[in-house]
Amino acid sequence: MTGPGRIKVLPPDVVNRIAAGEVVERPASVVKELVENSLDAGATRIEVEVSEGGRKRIAVKDDGSGVPEEDLARIFLPHSTSKLSDVEDLLHIGTFGFRGEALASIGAVARAVVRSRERGAIAGFEVADEFGVISPVRPAASPEGTTVEVHDLFRNVPARLKFLRSASAEMARVTEAVERFAIGCPEASFVLKGAERTVVRFPEGMGLRERIALAFGRDLRDSLVEASAAGAGAELMALLAPPSVTRADTGGMLLFLNGRHVRDKTLLHALRQAYEDLIFGPRSPVAFLFLTMDPALVDQNVHPAKLEVRFRDSGAMHALVYRTVRDALVSASLAVPVVPPPERTGPGDRDQRVREAVGDFLSRRDAPSGLFPPGPLGERPEGAGTLPGRAVDFLQVRDTYIVLETSEGIEILDQHALHERVLFDRIRGRYLAGGVEIQRLLRPVVVDLRPTEVAALEEAREVLRAIGVLVESFGPSSVGVSGLPAAVGGADPADLLVGLLGTLAEERSPRAEDLADRLLSTMACRAAVKAGDRLRREQVADLLSAAERLEHAHSCPHGRPTALRLDYGTLERHFHRK
Repeated sequence: MTGPGRIKVLPPDVVNRIAAGEVVERPASVVKELVENSLDAGATRIEVEVSEGGRKRIAVKDDGSGVPEEDLARIFLPHSTSKLSDVEDLLHIGTFGFRGEALASIGAVARAVVRSRERGAIAGFEVADEFGVISPVRPAASPEGTTVEVHDLFRNVPARLKFLRSASAEMARVTEAVERFAIGCPEASFVLKGAERTVVRFPEGMGLRERIALAFGRDLRDSLVEASAAGAGAELMALLAPPSVTRADTGGMLLFLNGRHVRDKTLLHALRQAYEDLIFGPRSPVAFLFLTMDPALVDQNVHPAKLEVRFRDSGAMHALVYRTVRDALVSASLAVPVVPPPERTGPGDRDQRVREAVGDFLSRRDAPSGLFPPGPLGERPEGAGTLPGRAVDFLQVRDTYIVLETSEGIEILDQHALHERVLFDRIRGRYLAGGVEIQRLLRPVVVDLRPTEVAALEEAREVLRAIGVLVESFGPSSVGVSGLPAAVGGADPADLLVGLLGTLAEERSPRAEDLADRLLSTMACRAAVKAGDRLRREQVADLLSAAERLEHAHSCPHGRPTALRLDYGTLERHFHRK
């Protein structure tokens, strides 16, 4: 760029459209901004109406304090707000909205009308903004409170209009936005109406669990585990779904800060990590975190739509969430029996029903598992048999699963997952007690690594030593493993080191305890017996004996179930014996 006169000040209508592109992404964004204004006005009853997914019309009506006539003239002006006075106010934001861009941005890309009457006033007034052209304030009939109507969203921005999805898809996003408000602000009532029906209603007096159940399913209400803690200047209350309840997306991981739904990568990472060894596969937990804290301890002005925040002490907040959620999940009873299939009727298909029942039973490797019942479990030497000193039949199937008979039914155990859990708990217990027993190798096992991997191991040397792994430098690109925890002494040192390197590359928590847990789970996985390993009778006996003493035996440290339980009543229903 050369020559004078190339830098220009953008005209107001262009500025407003740019701001609208950041704040008003779709109809749900409009609903979010308007409902936040209603809540800041002290509303306890909020009604949202939407037509054609929000393209044609959006209306938000509240019973808040209302807007006086003199303020209506400024309500559509850029950066007009009643929530900030000076720069110091940005340091302790206690309102849902504060940027002063919402109404100006909406008016720039739609036909908008604000109609309001102050509490106690005898008359109401209205002002309109049609695609950036603001009308004079005029008298209007209005109940106490404020109603904002938005018509023809993005009609003057065809490119933005093309990016909107179908009316039903946009309505789903609006519904999600209203549900999040209803969960974050349970003291207010919310109603969402479509063109012909009421989509969802959260009445006054409906409790938090009932609101979650309405939004996420009735079965969730009674299964939620409650936890609370305080630290890092914050109070945390959490409602946690059991690990058997998961989603393919992250839509069930909700974080609320002082009632406002926000996103924070650090805290969502802590939540995922707390569930990590309880959920199998690329699934996400369902959990609701409610944080209450001094606004001065968090920067809420880091995202145009106010969705993201930045905590002053993110490490301490990560630890608060992780420990609170983790402790609650570990101490809760997570046993879930196998659910029998629906009853089938009709003559002539008994063989087909039996085949389906057995196939369904054997294929459900990802079904929720329960804790092992007390007492003997079972084993297999060369096909089938009983354990030494135990009158329990067992069978090792495909050198992978241990099938045994219990007093209540049949139990199928994954030998690798169960052994992994036993090793993890054993080493972790000794680590927490401050004394992992180390077995030194006769000679170090040398492993060639990239320089970055050597540096990563050097940084984690003290944590590795604390969990029983001794690593020595052998030149610029090699290290030697000279000691391992006695509990995994039979593991391949090189293979174990490769697994630990992968864990170090993925770990983001600043806490040494969290890193140690991840490393221990990797080590237990690498050292455990594998699928396809034929076990001797004594090995099975030792494994099951150790499993009986576990407090948390239903899954391995990576979340795969260790057992599948089928009680006799379910078996009899499968085969139509009752």
